[in-house]
Amino acid sequence: MALTRKAGGSISLSVTGNMSAVPSTGTTLGFGPQSHGFSDTLTNAFADGVGADQIDRYWFVKGRELTGSGTEIWNLSDAGSGGSDFDGGFGAGNDIFGINYAVTAIVGVVLFNRSATAILEISANAEVFVMFAANADRVEVGPGGMFCCTRPDTTGWVVGGTTDALVITETAAATATYDLYIFSRTS
Repeated sequence: MALTRKAGGSISLSVTGNMSAVPSTGTTLGFGPQSHGFSDTLTNAFADGVGADQIDRYWFVKGRELTGSGTEIWNLSDAGSGGSDFDGGFGAGNDIFGINYAVTAIVGVVLFNRSATAILEISANAEVFVMFAANADRVEVGPGGMFCCTRPDTTGWVVGGTTDALVITETAAATATYDLYIFSRTS
């Protein structure tokens, strides 16, 4: 587990594909085979700071193992609170350098499922993210898959409650290995 005091960087996602359509025999539409290729790279670049397109803290864990049917709770709101399986040092508390700070907004989350067979679910237990409209809402991340969500505007996803947390769940009996990155601001 690691936490940075000064931050910056980018999240990039590249998408490439090709789609083909071949008309069936006897069609009267009058066109032959068609194909269309596409390629796009989506990037959120973050400078060091607390405004739009900026972060001043990010936190990550790589190669984390979650046993079959297990759940881990990543606390986003209070570094000193109990009841969380893990605490990334978010919220009111001291960072790994002993400096007191309070995370006020989450700007991005990336979850990589490094497993060959396990399915992970990511959710929020206090509606931290608008896409999670209710506590029971979740996104499944299949083997080798990735969940990436950013909100680089000046607001981000506000962290204000003492129960704001990400919840990672392995949905079957397989052991899952994952990487988790959380990008944030302190004011």
